[in-house]
Amino acid sequence: MSGPSKTKQATEEYVYRIVGNSESRLEERIGTVESRLESKIDNLEQVQNRRFDTVMVTLDKILVMFRKFDDEQTVSNHQIRRNTDRIEKLEQKILPS
Repeated sequence: MSGPSKTKQATEEYVYRIVGNSESRLEERIGTVESRLESKIDNLEQVQNRRFDTVMVTLDKILVMFRKFDDEQTVSNHQIRRNTDRIEKLEQKILPS
């Protein structure tokens, strides 16, 4: 009976080696795929960060332009108000009611 049990044991050992080798190769491939995916994700994050930075810089420029425009409007409105007051005073002097 030692013949079939040795064969069975040898067969089991052979199968375990094959399965073990297959598992380690599969783990290596999974590790490689994970590394490649992580690399691609890192690259995408870098691209996204650059685009975000570009958008933020552009928004900052637009904000500065609006602030400048608002300041100019404030000054202009003040000048108009001052000139209007002056014209009204002069009209009252020249054209009394």
